[in-house]
Amino acid sequence: MTTETPSRDLWLVVAMVQPFKVDVIVLTLARHPAYDGMTLTDCRGLPTIAGRGSAARGEEDEPQPRTRLELLVTGRVQAEAIADAIAHAAHTGRYGDGKVLILPVQESISIREFLPGVDAV
Repeated sequence: MTTETPSRDLWLVVAMVQPFKVDVIVLTLARHPAYDGMTLTDCRGLPTIAGRGSAARGEEDEPQPRTRLELLVTGRVQAEAIADAIAHAAHTGRYGDGKVLILPVQESISIREFLPGVDAV
């Protein structure tokens, strides 16, 4: 009989969302057990429109304000749960709601304590 041990792998959840949805996302994540802080960055994104290539872009396709969220999470299941919470909190059903990515982290080091891997989180 084998026992399951909690996953100790690291995942980076990255989301690009509408700036006006950030407060709702922060409140949603604050109640989530896997949430342990995040980095927010103001940025701009050039929208993609289905069926139109970059050559079809007109002057009306200006970069739009976005907020990038980055969260380092322990375990794939927790990363998927955080990504799902962000997607639901950011959803408006309109064009430009954003994207959420889940990426594996190969290495992590705490600069203050020089701790490697999951201990750096």
